[in-house]
Amino acid sequence: MTIDRSAIWYGDSRELVKDIDQPVSLIITDPPYGMSYESNFAETAQGKRFVRAVEGDGDLAEALQLFDDVMRPLVSKTVADADMYVFCRWNMIQLWIDAVNKLPEFDVKTFLVWDKGYLGMGDVEACWPFSFEIILYAKKGRRMLPERRNSVLSFNRVAQQHMIHPTEKPIELLQELIGVSSVKGDLVVDPFSGSGSTAVAAHRLGRVGLGIEVDDFYITRSRERLTQGVFDL
Repeated sequence: MTIDRSAIWYGDSRELVKDIDQPVSLIITDPPYGMSYESNFAETAQGKRFVRAVEGDGDLAEALQLFDDVMRPLVSKTVADADMYVFCRWNMIQLWIDAVNKLPEFDVKTFLVWDKGYLGMGDVEACWPFSFEIILYAKKGRRMLPERRNSVLSFNRVAQQHMIHPTEKPIELLQELIGVSSVKGDLVVDPFSGSGSTAVAAHRLGRVGLGIEVDDFYITRSRERLTQGVFDL
């Protein structure tokens, strides 16, 4: 189906990416990592909002297979010179580099470091705390960047009380990636949409943002968010 305005589709990305019938200029996604993730800071004034497993995140082999099943039909729809950003944990970098490099015509060129602006949780007394996240940067062809860029991106994480999804990315960070790797009117796709932040960021920059989300808990909340003064669905 033709996509002429930003939207979030509800369903299995393995099937829904096949319905995209126009060129995809940019892919940005934060796939399940295969680590049975549940938020450790789920207790809020509204209760345990995020005490739930991320869909497809129960097993590493399952997560890698899901990524491949979703991305192969999606990358076949990309333009000749297309970029891809894949968020990744520090201790799984090589596994996910290999997974991206298996996709036809795409190669990981480098990785970016997202400086979250805060110290992470864990044993902060006996270990350096984590305050960053890795973003793999892959290319098909050789799309030129508008200017030399710093590979360390400093954007504060989303405040806990405003989160829709436990691994939600800030709009400003996604706008930085989208602004570098696409132009107005381009189709930007996130097949693991979560909070819908990629679609929102793309829309704000005049792109067409498409998110796909399988979890009805998150699709409901991300659509509510998108209808609150951002754009009509």
